[in-house]
Amino acid sequence: MMWLVIAIPLSAVLVGAIMLTLSISTFDGLVEDDYYKKGKEINQLLARDEFAMSNGIRADVSIDDKTGVIVIDLKSTAEYEFPSNMGLSLLHPTQSKQDVKLLLTQGPDGRYYSELLRPLTPGRWYFRVSEPNWRLQKLISWPEGAVFELSSDS
Repeated sequence: MMWLVIAIPLSAVLVGAIMLTLSISTFDGLVEDDYYKKGKEINQLLARDEFAMSNGIRADVSIDDKTGVIVIDLKSTAEYEFPSNMGLSLLHPTQSKQDVKLLLTQGPDGRYYSELLRPLTPGRWYFRVSEPNWRLQKLISWPEGAVFELSSDS
């Protein structure tokens, strides 16, 4: 009977110590420090999406999962002049330390090229092509979604 009386509080202390250790040693990175500022930036991002929609900007994307070469063919119904370099972000939905930011460079054929320096882990990824005026983004499944289309309504 005495061991039963000792075991219940002791197990609560042990489980509490384990939970405290886990909460200190792991960080999920989901909470922003300045959430108010981030909330105000949403309107600017929506304006970039609307600009892409009004100019009919879309992209055909292909990623070679063996070599890591990314090829993007951008098109616009409004004859928008694309820059020679652009930003590309591959964002993991839950683990920000896995995010990849790359520079897209326009090739002689008018398409944009970049290369992954490390392989992506299988799963869901936000694929975002952007410049200061507009952005296109889509949630893809990797590696099943190696060829897809980006448009402002996706």
